[in-house]
Amino acid sequence: MRTEERLKKIKEVLGDRISNIRIAVFDIYKEHNISAILRTCDFFGIQYVDIIGKLHFDEELPLNKKVTRGVEKWLSLNYFIDSKSYLEFIRKNAYKIYVTYLDEKAVDCRLIDYSENISIVFGNEFKGIKDEHLLEHCDAKIIIPKRGFVQSLNVSVSVASILTTVINKNEGQLKGLIPSEMERLEKLWKNN
Repeated sequence: MRTEERLKKIKEVLGDRISNIRIAVFDIYKEHNISAILRTCDFFGIQYVDIIGKLHFDEELPLNKKVTRGVEKWLSLNYFIDSKSYLEFIRKNAYKIYVTYLDEKAVDCRLIDYSENISIVFGNEFKGIKDEHLLEHCDAKIIIPKRGFVQSLNVSVSVASILTTVINKNEGQLKGLIPSEMERLEKLWKNN
């Protein structure tokens, strides 16, 4: 791709990035799932992906490059050792936090107001989210309504499903990146 075409594409993608929705993953460990989630976030224009837990805090995130197709270099990945540090960061930056959780009291994800600054947290492949601090301090527990026999979806499919709901429901209310952040990312992306 020629330099001017590449710069035009970078500016176009930056103009479509969403700043008021963050996706967070808690102790997800399968490289295929992490990779698919990153690719899904890029597809939907989510810039900020938060990785919570000790599992990936001290080591490189395991990625399947055939699945990510390099999208990790276009995303802002943030690492938090535990839910306490994540909640402090989220609250300091005025985000509401929604946790995906299989529970009869969980709210249908289609009924939540996603027009504010929000973070949606997805749990790991087998246990979901079992972190009591996170569950106790979230703004709501949400669930994707089901019609079949299976209890849940693959975590990467859940991310895609909820992002489809959020973006379709709030198309006119999504916030883009602030100019200084666009400028910072443009400089960074030019070197990728």
